[in-house]
Amino acid sequence: MYVVTFYSYKGGVGRTLALVNIAAMLAESGRKVLAVDFDLEAPSLPSFDIFQNARNSQGLVDYVSSYRNTGIAPNCEEFIVECDVKNNPIWVMPAGRHSDGSYTDDLNSIDWSILYEKQDGYLFFEDMKQQWAQYKGHGFDYVLIDSRTGHTDVGGICTRHLPDAVSIMFLPNDSNITGLTPIVKSIRDENQDRHSKIDLHITPTNVPDLDDEKGILAELLHDASEKLNKSQEFSTTIHHYQSLDILSKSPFSIARPNSKLSRELDELRLKIVGRNLADREGALYTLSLVPSELDTARQQGNVEKRERLHEQTRNILFLHPNDGEVGFLAAQAFDALGDQSEEIEALSIAIDCGHEIDRARLIRGVKSLSSSDSTRDSLADLVAVLRSKTATVFELIPAIQVLKELSDEWLAAVAVALDRPDEQFAILLSVVSNLMLWREATPLCAQRLLELSNFSGMPTDQRTQARNYAILCLIASGQFHQAIEHIDKFSTSDPSEYVVENLFNRAMATWAIDGEPPIELLQNIIERAEARNSNLSVNARQCLGLAQMGLGAHDEAIEQISIAEQLLKPGETVFSCWTYLNTPSEELTQQLQDMRTLANEGSKVIPPFMQVEENHLD
Repeated sequence: MYVVTFYSYKGGVGRTLALVNIAAMLAESGRKVLAVDFDLEAPSLPSFDIFQNARNSQGLVDYVSSYRNTGIAPNCEEFIVECDVKNNPIWVMPAGRHSDGSYTDDLNSIDWSILYEKQDGYLFFEDMKQQWAQYKGHGFDYVLIDSRTGHTDVGGICTRHLPDAVSIMFLPNDSNITGLTPIVKSIRDENQDRHSKIDLHITPTNVPDLDDEKGILAELLHDASEKLNKSQEFSTTIHHYQSLDILSKSPFSIARPNSKLSRELDELRLKIVGRNLADREGALYTLSLVPSELDTARQQGNVEKRERLHEQTRNILFLHPNDGEVGFLAAQAFDALGDQSEEIEALSIAIDCGHEIDRARLIRGVKSLSSSDSTRDSLADLVAVLRSKTATVFELIPAIQVLKELSDEWLAAVAVALDRPDEQFAILLSVVSNLMLWREATPLCAQRLLELSNFSGMPTDQRTQARNYAILCLIASGQFHQAIEHIDKFSTSDPSEYVVENLFNRAMATWAIDGEPPIELLQNIIERAEARNSNLSVNARQCLGLAQMGLGAHDEAIEQISIAEQLLKPGETVFSCWTYLNTPSEELTQQLQDMRTLANEGSKVIPPFMQVEENHLD
């Protein structure tokens, strides 16, 4: 149970309106909510239509009076009324039958100081909280208290004794700021003596939504932040909203759920829930903020804040030990905090609970590697990612890259990753594209892609893509005859009519087999490329440069190479016809320079891929 008091120094700031709307939002999300009307001099909760069942019902004044008369705390259930809000119940503990003449007499007869000093008032209200927590065997998730304004004994009960959190609401003017300053101080002083501190949500409300060209509002808000919130940001700001729906006494969040006012009220709700770490939504919200809060603490040199965030994250895991999403977000928080051992434990919770299993295994595999001498656990996690049929390229590719550095037998695990369902063809191509960085992986890729290209159950365009990639991998692995076989198998009988990409691949495979450039094919490639749009890619320019080198047209080759160098962007990976591998820009820059040197020298050209010893899988 989490008790929140809504307090304002003066009325007219929208305090009760905020409570009612947040109660409705919480109830709509499945929380069990009790609204308590502690504004005994001016009760207002039953005036809302959704709480009409609580009108003319006995409540807090009757509850306290019964105790004062008998010395025995009555049964709380007799003073709580269930109300229906769009088929979601909210329970109300009203102030009492305030329209009856006896109500005022009963209220005036209560001396709150004597109740505390001589009648065990502290224990009495502790018992009331315990009854709330055990209401009908289950208790409430949230108790929202509407407190009286000003400096009063009742205000002290609501702001310092009963709550886990206090939402301080105020119109930003000198009177409210001055009046609230000692109230806020008293709550902070109370926190010095409490094991469980009261969370404060300082919220300007009913704020004019106008141009502040003279800086009047900004100055008042700055003054309020310094005096009330220790120069920290407010929980949120709720602006004045002109709508007659506010007067209808229905929750605005229900009547106008998409309005600006409803969004601002929901932001306050989320801030309140976020401090209730036992609430799953609150735990997730709080964990999501850890990296940014830690960054702020780092900039401020606030070591204590880091320790609080660390302890807070541990506490959330303790409260939600079997929640995979909480575990995953806690792992991210521990990562930001630099605690790898606890990050790994949190990831294990996520995995055991079936949340983000592939991502969690990838991260755990990498982190386990750096935190222990043994690589066995890391290998197991990374291989599990490659075996998973739910893993995406965001997990598969990093897993492959790390696994390659860990094990000489990485290709065996990669074979499993390539054996993906047909509907994951796009993922397969992304994996293949990554594997084409390394020549030793190309035979494996070629084999799998040829299988797919021959599978009649696949769409024609996918089979064509698989075949085109397979041809590149065949050439990269030195299987030049097989490459020509598959190019010719699905082309016309006249090579001059091939698709220009197939024509170039056939020319390269033929060049590798014969040891001499195929002049006619290369001339055909250049003629057809010149007829195309001049907006050619880096790869196309490099291919034209290589074709010109094969023809001995060195100046033309250098021109194409220079254009390719100009088009190449830092950090990108491009397919290189010099190696028939996907190549990072830094390496491709060097390859283009090597090609330029050979062209300048007029030397015989033997691209590196032609020097590859044929390597294929049986």
